[in-house]
Amino acid sequence: DDGLGSFNGREKVAERLLLEAIAEDPDFAAAHRLLATAVHSDGVLNARSRLPEALAHIERAVALSDSVAPAERIRNEGEWHVIHYFMNPNPEDPDAATHAKGVIAACEALLELNRDDGGAAGTCTGFYALTGAPNERFATRLAAGRPHAAGWQMAAAWAILDADPRAIARARPFIQRAARLDPTGRGAAVAVFAARLFDAHEAWLENRPHDALRIADRVATDVPSLPAAARADALEQL
Repeated sequence: DDGLGSFNGREKVAERLLLEAIAEDPDFAAAHRLLATAVHSDGVLNARSRLPEALAHIERAVALSDSVAPAERIRNEGEWHVIHYFMNPNPEDPDAATHAKGVIAACEALLELNRDDGGAAGTCTGFYALTGAPNERFATRLAAGRPHAAGWQMAAAWAILDADPRAIARARPFIQRAARLDPTGRGAAVAVFAARLFDAHEAWLENRPHDALRIADRVATDVPSLPAAARADALEQL
């Protein structure tokens, strides 16, 4: 599994099936972890926190660590840190920072066991970005494996530029790939329009305001045809 968001809009279906699984076997550790992920993701998507429910399930998964393989134990512990990180309303709080480090330590350990673990790479990439230290190696690996995910394309681009702001040539293929993607997918508009506006941003930084406005005006012509949620995300970027 790929962690938060991996149910591709089917969180409710996953939740129902996983509840059935743990009703049949209350000690099914992986089902408890996946249920924590499903309810957390459902809460994020529907703008209503379900973190206390998620915490109860991940704590049950962690309590069952003696009965699972090492990789699953690490994954459970990493998800436990994920839930605790998001339960803290202040990401600058030392306790939140400790949990972020715990997440990163877990996903790095999983990648040591399996360098192709997409879920671990995605989690590492997300938490490197959240903690202000995007990791180019993880971000570009994830983007290469998910060419149709605009968010991961832009995460790779920003990681490259964070390491070297002059490396626009290396970042541009990821930006261009994101710009060509459909902005109407769930949560895609932010990344797609950030990519489409990248040249406007560069023009503005280079003191070419007329070019920046021309590019932004061209990009804005696509906004009225978007669904309401995507339109709001696009307007935020504009």
